Amino acid sequence: MKILSSISYRGNKYGLKLYTKVPTKEDYSKVIIIAANPRGGSTWLEDVLGRLRKSVCYYEPLNPSYIPELAEMGFSMRNHIPQTSIENDTKEYFKKLFLGKLFNNRMTFHPMSKKQNIYDVINAKKRVFKFCRLNLMLPWLVDTFPQIAPPILLLRHPCAVVASQIKFGNVNGGGWKHVHSQLGFLSQKHSDYFQPYRAFCLSLKHKEEILAAVWCLTNKYPLEHEYNNRRWLTISYEDLLLNTNDVINQICSKLNISNEFDILVNYTSQHVASKTSINKKQIDKHLQLESWKHSLSNQEINNIMRVVNFFEMDKFYNNNLVPNYKELYNQK
Repeated sequence: MKILSSISYRGNKYGLKLYTKVPTKEDYSKVIIIAANPRGGSTWLEDVLGRLRKSVCYYEPLNPSYIPELAEMGFSMRNHIPQTSIENDTKEYFKKLFLGKLFNNRMTFHPMSKKQNIYDVINAKKRVFKFCRLNLMLPWLVDTFPQIAPPILLLRHPCAVVASQIKFGNVNGGGWKHVHSQLGFLSQKHSDYFQPYRAFCLSLKHKEEILAAVWCLTNKYPLEHEYNNRRWLTISYEDLLLNTNDVINQICSKLNISNEFDILVNYTSQHVASKTSINKKQIDKHLQLESWKHSLSNQEINNIMRVVNFFEMDKFYNNNLVPNYKELYNQK
């Protein structure tokens, strides 16, 4: 076992390729799913759930720049799949992924995930999948794989998400620096869902407006769906930050891991910044929540909220720091 634990990166790749050929039982009980927006707190939650005993983390399993076969299947950076759609190739992809038969060095041994090797992956008791491209597939996914535990849909204030994306883009470049590329998915697979909003989105000029439109487009569908907080667990980043114990308890109950509640709470209380956070310092939680009010100008905030209002998403989030929990959690 110690020898396996010290296998090199290249050895991991070869060993996992062999492991995929070994027949295994079709068991989805190990699957834990996090769905969120980029810069929405998902890496932090992945890090927390990665503390579960004998767990492994899978980083962005729907990123076509990591996984070439996704591009071959017609996937873009974000995809909508209608709830009743027949997607045999996509179903087979998720099946192999969830059963531990699909590996990619960037996804499985990503530096943002916890340190893990072939021994950890093969012997995992829990597989934590962190997605920033799953929101628009959630109803289809839970109907296609009813055996999995309820996915976690993590939401964060659109102003906070946009502020973080702009800040991250200014530091590290990439898509958030040149944001018009963010709207490319409007013309991709199953793009008919986006048609009512296409003209409005393409009329947007400012960076913060475009990023806000992406936030709205990817969250409107799951939040307004009848399954919201029924077939998946919807939680807000703000709630998780301010009421950590209660939210972690909800997660543990839904995932049937209440015996590890103390491990998760103790870790969360010490770590409120993810590995991808620009500011690694431990700061006051309320100051963290209101940081977007200081990093965005009043005009930028107004521009973001104008987009949010257009999509009628202001019933969930407005200028307040915390969401309308009754609407967000579908408490009707």
